[in-house]
Amino acid sequence: MEIIINADKRLSAIMGSQNYLPSTKYRKIYYICEAVQDGVVLLYHTLTRQLISLSESEYQEPDDELIRFLVNHWYMIPETVDERSLCYSMMQAFYSRYEPQKSGNSGITGYTIFTTTDCNARCPYCYEIGRPRIAMSNEIALKTAEFIEKNRGNNRVNLSWFGGEPLYNSKVIGVICDYLAARDIPYTSTMISNGFLINQHSAEEILERWKLQRIQITLDGTREAYNNTKKYIYDDENPFERVLQNIEYLTNIKVRVSVRMNISSDNIENLKELVALLSKRFHGNQYFSAYSHPIFNDSGELEKSEYEVLCQACVDIQKMLTEYGISNGGGLHSVKSCHCMADSGKSVCVTPTGMLTLCEHHSDDEFVGSLDTGIIDQNVVDSWKERIEEKEECQTCFYYPMCVKLKKCVTGYECDYGMKVFWEQNMKNSMISSYRSWLRKRNAAEKEVLNTENSEPSNQAAVMAIVSVARKEVGYAVDGNVSKYIVETFRGDRYKPWCMSMINWLFEQCFGAVKARQMLFQVSGFTNYCYMVLEKFQDARRTSGTPQVGDLVFFHINAWTDHVGLVTEIENEQIKVVSGNVRLENGQNGVVELWYSLNDETIVAFGHPDWRVA
Repeated sequence: MEIIINADKRLSAIMGSQNYLPSTKYRKIYYICEAVQDGVVLLYHTLTRQLISLSESEYQEPDDELIRFLVNHWYMIPETVDERSLCYSMMQAFYSRYEPQKSGNSGITGYTIFTTTDCNARCPYCYEIGRPRIAMSNEIALKTAEFIEKNRGNNRVNLSWFGGEPLYNSKVIGVICDYLAARDIPYTSTMISNGFLINQHSAEEILERWKLQRIQITLDGTREAYNNTKKYIYDDENPFERVLQNIEYLTNIKVRVSVRMNISSDNIENLKELVALLSKRFHGNQYFSAYSHPIFNDSGELEKSEYEVLCQACVDIQKMLTEYGISNGGGLHSVKSCHCMADSGKSVCVTPTGMLTLCEHHSDDEFVGSLDTGIIDQNVVDSWKERIEEKEECQTCFYYPMCVKLKKCVTGYECDYGMKVFWEQNMKNSMISSYRSWLRKRNAAEKEVLNTENSEPSNQAAVMAIVSVARKEVGYAVDGNVSKYIVETFRGDRYKPWCMSMINWLFEQCFGAVKARQMLFQVSGFTNYCYMVLEKFQDARRTSGTPQVGDLVFFHINAWTDHVGLVTEIENEQIKVVSGNVRLENGQNGVVELWYSLNDETIVAFGHPDWRVA
């Protein structure tokens, strides 16, 4: 038995360990998803969020020690225990402790911005058909930026560009970003787009001005099917190829592209051809992934049985994506106290006219206020938090602890139409992906061939010096976003992501600026973007899955490599890490030293500085 992913620490603090009583009769809890990979049985506990692996013999005939573990970790419960009551009490305790409005971390951090409700395509399934086509003006864009500044608290914000087609009115993206950048307001952005117009924008604009990290682009089939579905307003001979080239362009500049394949009763077989085409073109591209989803709408045109066919088709195509190595994996998500942005209390949608809604599907109704008034209709806000009444079958559903469904949400009743099998397959894919990642990390020392300079012993005096300096910084905290590490490293009072700034500063303090840049492979000058520094270490062949004290550890917290720390101690299967720009309980950003499991799925790689330079 191996623990692949540790249980959620917050829930573990609430649930504790279940006592094992030899005289008690136990049974398997309903809240487990099982998957088999390479002769290993994977068990994912959907309440605790722990993932373990068992050999086939352990699964078939567990010994007393394993049974005790399974009971202690809630995989088995007494026959008389009601799972739903257990889950309800645990989750209520979780919500009361961690719900956003009670966390003390005030402010709106997510902004879905409709640059326009107009579009350059004419997709027949678009839920915005019949709505007014309105473009956001520069004046509204400026008011949007001012609203963000006023309502974000001291937090970093994420901007999600939406439409219509957001690039059909791209000038307002620049207006908003320029305003935020001029005031040192930290932001990143994502986008949902058809991708047709992306090549009109330079890499510098996309990366530096928009700070675009991720984009979703829809492909509904191969060339003929796609072109017939989109019906672009332009006289372009092959829009399909243009969009594929734009996807390549985005991935080349390291923007993550997630292709959504909408499944209808008309395109199932064609999408299978598309999977093969995308695999041939993008296999091995770490910035590309794809997923499938049935088209649900409010028209009620399809019978339940027809939706079930689409859901099964989704499962089949998702399996193909996994086999071809281009699936987005989905991820095994941590516990959350909301369904989506609509009931999060931390997000808002801004329409082209400056009205505020809580759901991107509602650009012309369900208003909660405006840019002028702020959020003022509490009745509408509260209505988005109302959940669907549970059914009897929820009692035995493996997905129950993760299921938060809202009455107003258009996807709230998906399980009535066969989506359960789709969710289960996605979860199994994510379990297998996590297991493979764990295997790679465990076997990194044996599998990875490092060049000769990597095998040279570290300069232990230099390593101990950097660890000592790092530990002295623990406890440093700031209210805003400008730390001393930015000011002293860049000789200027301006915002930079400062977890990497702190690492640069530590090495500069110990070894001087010139040596520090050489040791961190930033000879031409310090950069503060974690993913860029990771790439420099990779180019120098100085990364591996095996840590050493003094290494940089790179984390994948969101959809990219966006955090870094310094390894200060290694014990058994854990590492101790000093890192900066970590949100503290009092709302400040500070430097902390924390333990992490080597199996932590957010760890990307360990970077080995060039200690010979020291």
